[in-house]
Order: sequence, then structure tokens, then C-alpha cells
Amino acid sequence: MLHFNKSVLVSLLCCLTFFQTSLSVANELVQRIFLLGDAGYSSLSPLEPSLKLAADIAKQQPNITKVLFLGDNIYTRGFPVLKGGKTEYNKKQLKQISYLTAQLQVAKLSGSQLYLLPGNHDWIARQVDEQAEYIESYAKEHNLNASLVPFKQGSKPLPEIVHLPGISLLFIDSTWWLRKSGNNIAKVNKQIEKLLAQHNSDYPENIIMVASHHPIKSIGPHGNLGKLDECIQDEKCKHRKVGEIAHPVAQKAIKSLTQQLAGMDKVIYAAGHDHSLQVFEFDNEGSEQIALVSGAANHNKISPVGFASDNIFALSEIGFMVLDIYQNSSELKVYTAAKVQIVFKKILFSK
Repeated sequence: MLHFNKSVLVSLLCCLTFFQTSLSVANELVQRIFLLGDAGYSSLSPLEPSLKLAADIAKQQPNITKVLFLGDNIYTRGFPVLKGGKTEYNKKQLKQISYLTAQLQVAKLSGSQLYLLPGNHDWIARQVDEQAEYIESYAKEHNLNASLVPFKQGSKPLPEIVHLPGISLLFIDSTWWLRKSGNNIAKVNKQIEKLLAQHNSDYPENIIMVASHHPIKSIGPHGNLGKLDECIQDEKCKHRKVGEIAHPVAQKAIKSLTQQLAGMDKVIYAAGHDHSLQVFEFDNEGSEQIALVSGAANHNKISPVGFASDNIFALSEIGFMVLDIYQNSSELKVYTAAKVQIVFKKILFSK
């Protein structure tokens, strides 16, 4: 029979308690990020299934939850504009506004904070001021925390950054970024350089999530279903237009962005634009980085996926992604609205 003196037992119990406490701290959820894209046809009543599921999950821990809508918030021509001296919206315009109102219900039902990014369809209205004003007005009326980002009334929509526990969100208005034949790329680069310097100085341990509407990688139609290299070489390729990854301006913008983040650890690029759910894992000058496409929030806008060697998951179904950030790791989850379940999980950046 083994015999332990009292001091040994106390020491063992202290070690066990310390281990359990350390494990609990390591597994403590510090931030939860939702990624929903291309929700611009979302029904308000009944609420779009993907938005209802997102709200149900978000309300579990609203104080540490942020929901990102990744652009194309209103199909097909952005927030309706009153013309010819009219002061009231017609039935069709009110229907279009309801698509945006549906997305705001995620904040209303869950109490979580919403960030909505503009997409190319939002910019067809020639400006996003009225969309930003509506979001602000609705949020104020219903006591919500929701805003269009990046946006400042009367200013250029240069990138903005929000620092949270465990993660920094870098917002890019990619439609404005790609405009004017790429003349805005240098302006965006300069701002990103400034924001990254701040991040590296004050929040070096944070994950960096670059959020925009246009993806840097895709095996959907906007990425020519994975046959991107062929499309880049073929100038007659129908996908070589602004907003498509193969377009020279998009290639220049993507190259400039990835070069600024080259060699940096814990980087995620999150976007929509293609209406599917995709996860990429790739090397950027010695650092493993992640690219996501989460543009399947609406049942009317699902598109096919192809193949690429660096793609580790792809699905053409209604759904969204959730990034859970813990003290020492993070976990990516992909949900489908039809099955109301997680269909893909991956631990990212584990210490």
C-alpha cells in the first residue's frame, strides 16, 4: 500500500487545481466573430433561415460577439434613391430596404454588435451614404449597435481597424479599392501600412482579420471555378472584368495586400462575393495564412465551386462561418442553415 504524507497530498492537490484552472483559462472564449456575405435578398418575414440561425447562436454570448455582413447588403442596385422630388419610397423600393432590415434583425434578436461592409451591388446606387444613414437611424430607434464600415460621411472610405480581445478587424471597402482603374490602391496601401504599424505595436498577439467584399482567393465563378491562372493568361476570358479575381486591377490590389501581410502570423482574409462557403490555407512568405469566402447567407444566391490545391473546404449551400477565439487558439466553424448544424471545423493558430 502506498502512503503519502499530508504535505505531499496538499502539493498534488494544488498542482491539479492549478492545471485545471490553467486549462479553463486556455479554453475561455474571449471573442466570437460571425461572417455572413451577400445577404441582399434576405426575407424579413419570415426571417431568412441563415439570419435566424445566426441570431440564435449570437444571443448565447452577445457581449463578446461581433457579426460581419460582408457586402451586397441590398440587391440589385443598392439602397434605393428617391428621384424627381419624391419623398416616399414605392412598394418595390420598400421591398429592397427590407432586405437590409432583415440583416439588422440579427442585432435586434441577439443583442450582438453588427458591422456591415459595402459590396459592388451596394455601390450601384453611386453612393452608400443613404445606406449608412438608414443603418444608423434604425440602430438608434431600436437601441442596436450596428454600422456601415468603413464609412465616414463626406470622406474617402479608407480602411478602418477595430481592436478586440484576441483579434483586430481590418475593414476594406473593396469596391472603392478597385475603382478608377486601380488609382485608389496606393491610397489604401498607405492607410493599411499605418493601421498595421499600430496593430504590430499595440496588439502584436492579436489575429488580424482582413474583411472586405471581394475575396483574394475563390474557386467560385468570380475565381473562374479554380481555373484562375488560365483566365489571367487569356485576355478574352469572360471573368476578366473589375471585381473578378483575374482582372489586372484585382490582381494588383490582391498582390499589394498580401505583400503587406507577408510573413505575418495569424492572418485571415474574409470576404463574400462568390455565393458559397470556402476555406483556403496557403503560405505567404513562410507564414501559414487563411482565406475565407462566406457569401452564402441568402437562398437565392448560391453558386457552384471548383477545385484548387490550397482549398481545404468548399460547399454550395446556404450558411455562414463563425470564428471562436480562445486564450491560446481559435476555431473556425462552418454552419449550414438547411441542416442547422456545423459541417466543418478547424483549429487555427494554436499555441
